[in-house]
Amino acid sequence: MRNEDEALVQLVLELLQPDDHEVILMRQHEERSFAAIAARIHIDEGAARIRFHRVLPRLAKRVEDLDMGRVGEAVEGRRGLG
Repeated sequence: MRNEDEALVQLVLELLQPDDHEVILMRQHEERSFAAIAARIHIDEGAARIRFHRVLPRLAKRVEDLDMGRVGEAVEGRRGLG
């Protein structure tokens, strides 16, 4: 991944809702299982899996928005989409 891409992803992670941010970091960065994520945030394993898979498209959309210079849309997503 290019440095610019990494910077965009880091910025977008900061724009996510705290719960979504935590799930992404635990799964991708810390390489935790869904069971471990679920135990950490006090939800069941299926809910952790669903949360992770639902946040991925939002993360990708915000990276795209920022990459295309649509800063307002990327930031607004925090209030609207989570």
